[in-house]
Amino acid sequence: MLLLTESQVHPCNVLRQNIFEEVLLSGVEFQGKLFFRVAQYAVDQVVSAKQDALARFSGGNEQFAILIVEAKDRFTLWQEDPELKPCSDRKAKLQRIKQVNLAKLTKKLHEPSGIEIRDRRIGFRRKKNCFIAEELSEWLEKTYKCTTNDSIRLAQRMVDEKVIYHLAHKVKFAANEDFYRFYDDEI
Repeated sequence: MLLLTESQVHPCNVLRQNIFEEVLLSGVEFQGKLFFRVAQYAVDQVVSAKQDALARFSGGNEQFAILIVEAKDRFTLWQEDPELKPCSDRKAKLQRIKQVNLAKLTKKLHEPSGIEIRDRRIGFRRKKNCFIAEELSEWLEKTYKCTTNDSIRLAQRMVDEKVIYHLAHKVKFAANEDFYRFYDDEI
């Protein structure tokens, strides 16, 4: 168990193999080894952080190093895992998009702070419960603090996984004035 400062470790994204898939985690690199975050403590909880680290170290994980990293406003507990893999920023972005819970996202989009879902007109025809693709893309950018390309990738995932669909049944999402609808809002 080591007590370090934030400047002594290098933050990075890491991938950890779960039963079914790889999961993106916050990680740090120290002396060529990768660690994942186990817990976080307020500054006044340093004693709890040390006790938790000691319990983890003596509880059968002595073959893996435990780090306590001190920052200005918190202490963070990290555990070594030799099976962690480093993850590039680009791959991390794609992994984050894969990990977005689409059910929760759909619920947020239907809230008053979400996108405007209402009846709209195409020529003389009225389409019920639809939204504009560009508004979805902008909302995703703002909410997830991502680029336009990343918001389009996330919206495309929503199309691919049958959460939303284009009213003319186009399969490629584009951030334009086209109308989309949620499958759950089918009439």
